[in-house]
Amino acid sequence: MEQLIISDAEFKNLVHKLCRDIANSDWRPDYVVGLTRGGLAAATMISHYFDVAMETLKPQSESNCWMAEDAFGYVPKDERGSGDADTDPAYRKKILIVDDINDTGATLEWIRKDWTSSCLPNHAAWNVIWNNNVRFASGSSDIYVGGEFTQYSGSKDVKYFVRLKSDGTISSNFKEHGELNGRVNTIYVSTEGGNSGSVYLGGAFTQYPGIVTGKQIGRAHV
Repeated sequence: MEQLIISDAEFKNLVHKLCRDIANSDWRPDYVVGLTRGGLAAATMISHYFDVAMETLKPQSESNCWMAEDAFGYVPKDERGSGDADTDPAYRKKILIVDDINDTGATLEWIRKDWTSSCLPNHAAWNVIWNNNVRFASGSSDIYVGGEFTQYSGSKDVKYFVRLKSDGTISSNFKEHGELNGRVNTIYVSTEGGNSGSVYLGGAFTQYPGIVTGKQIGRAHV
């Protein structure tokens, strides 16, 4: 697997961008969960940014029933009235789970199964919890490849540029750039300000998607 090495400054810029994106949404965590060991640095920065608590979790070996109850919105029996439900959306905590990379998805799937099994596993409320009040943030192992190829893995619409997952298959996030008309020599992923995460291409092309550029440079929509 090809590795992308980023500097400490680039890492901080990426985490700050994530924090700004969260702040600009209508969602804010009540606390952050950092997965040991890779997610701890980013989780600490995010918790400081939002001034909320940070907890840790060691996947595959450490079960945290109380986190599951926070996610579920479990109402303790001594706080319920007669006939009251065992879950209340008002009790649900907004939890952001942070890891450094999501390659196979096994870690996050373990958390889903562990938390669900820890608190009323057959309850329908779990269907609306994931990606709503409980959300995941992790690094991407996708890589960008440019060159003089005009197809990739049987796809004739992939020309000169492609976004791949760590296993070499085309990323589901990739938008085909079939209108590129020449070789891609340079790929740059920005970490600066509002353009952080934007991908720029340079090479021997004069058309980029549907626009005659004449500048041999374009911004990829990936």
